[in-house]
Amino acid sequence: MLSRPIQQLLERYKEVAQKVTSQQAVATIHVDEVASRVALFYEKTRNLVDYQEEHLIRKTFILRTIRRRLFVSQDTDIAESIIKELIRAGHLPNDAVPETKIAEAQRIIDAHHEFSNQLKALHLEKQKQNEAAEWLLHIAANAIEETLFPPTRDDLLLDLMLRSLNNHLSISGERPPEDGNTVLPLFVGVQKGLLRADQDQLQYRLMKLLYPRWNVLGEDAGGADFIQNVPDIIRRLGLDLKNPLIPAFLKLCNHYNTVYFLIGDIIDEAGNAETLERILSDEDELERRAKTAYDRRFKRERGRLRRMAFFSVISFFLSKIAVALAIEIPIERHITDTFSLSITVFSILFPPLLMLLITALVRMPSARNFDLLLDEIKKVTYENMPKEYAVALPKKKSLLVRSLVGVFYFATFVVSFYLLTEILLFFDFGIANIVIFTFFTSLVAATGVKIRNRSREISLEKERATVGSFLLDLFVMPFVTVGQWVIAGLLKFNVIVLAINLFIELPFQVFIEFLENLRGFIALKKEEIS
Repeated sequence: MLSRPIQQLLERYKEVAQKVTSQQAVATIHVDEVASRVALFYEKTRNLVDYQEEHLIRKTFILRTIRRRLFVSQDTDIAESIIKELIRAGHLPNDAVPETKIAEAQRIIDAHHEFSNQLKALHLEKQKQNEAAEWLLHIAANAIEETLFPPTRDDLLLDLMLRSLNNHLSISGERPPEDGNTVLPLFVGVQKGLLRADQDQLQYRLMKLLYPRWNVLGEDAGGADFIQNVPDIIRRLGLDLKNPLIPAFLKLCNHYNTVYFLIGDIIDEAGNAETLERILSDEDELERRAKTAYDRRFKRERGRLRRMAFFSVISFFLSKIAVALAIEIPIERHITDTFSLSITVFSILFPPLLMLLITALVRMPSARNFDLLLDEIKKVTYENMPKEYAVALPKKKSLLVRSLVGVFYFATFVVSFYLLTEILLFFDFGIANIVIFTFFTSLVAATGVKIRNRSREISLEKERATVGSFLLDLFVMPFVTVGQWVIAGLLKFNVIVLAINLFIELPFQVFIEFLENLRGFIALKKEEIS
């Protein structure tokens, strides 16, 4: 018998399918093919400099497009322009997006414009005012993405994973809060583990739970109440996302996410609710479909890791050359008078070569992994299968233990960076060389750990700990930690990306629109000839 969460998934799937089939054919948005090819080439080239994971690219594209459009003009009637840019850049298919989406996106932009005006009337401190204005802009970008790319499939899997895990949780360790509420940390864990939501997306999705009618303006709408409470909402969401139970639930969700990825793939392949129910009701057919989906995902993940590694290597190489030319070489030549061509070349080549070495050592899961996944898929799918999902909540450490661990971890920082500095000084590295070399080594270490973790994403196999790996972690983790700090800072303020947006992308998009209009004008003149 099918489990209750699976039965609910099938019911929701049928409802969604009925809505899709009931929609009438409408006019779609078209962009010029030549202009689209040029824009697509630019977008792919730009991603080499501002590389991000695939699921974040669209949101970031929408955010920077809104920001650029509002910077250029006070006119807020920009929804059509944003959608056309998304189509040209390859994020949406040409001649497939209904024109009704323009009005839906414009309502969000109009709400954002109204909220921005009302925000000024709250008389907040300048810092809080800027923080709230930036937060509203990110909320608008997430809302537009959700409108243009409805997360129907994601919502089905999200609901399935939440119900399946929540119904069979086994919590050990530190007791949860007195109210026993583990819904929030589980929700955040599923969002991050299954959907790879970043901080912006998490804030938007949590905010929607509080204010489902947040962008609806009018007398009986939720927009007025929403904008009045924006400072409190930002503070509350910040506290919610710092919930100490989240890491434990995220660990659980990261471990089992591939089970739901494969169920999602089976849903996609089934095509309709009747076929899906037949597949899920037949264990042999379910195993066959799951094996096909796993093999396909295995190859896709391996290819994605290779692309991720390739872009990381290229990005580090280009960035290191830029930093060497702009900072390192001038300092070594004109200030410290310690310039060495061989050291400079080595420091340029070392980060990408280290990145190559790390990615070469990354291993995908073994053949045994599929059997583990199939067993878990059956536990989710069938009612009579034993299920238990263990969550070990962190026990509160005494002040003495926390102090000793903190002091020891700080000591590993000192020792690791001291050893690296001494090695570089031995080879006559200058101060600027050492600082920049350490900076890029930390970035590579953090990126390498991220890639390694992604290689484990589709695995249920337990990793064996060894003394050697523990000692290596002690030396490497300080660099990883610093690299994470730097990456977080660069995401907030990337000078290169800002310069590209202002001096390259802005005139480029003007040129693209001119090219599209010119092509339309020429096509019209050709049609006039009888």
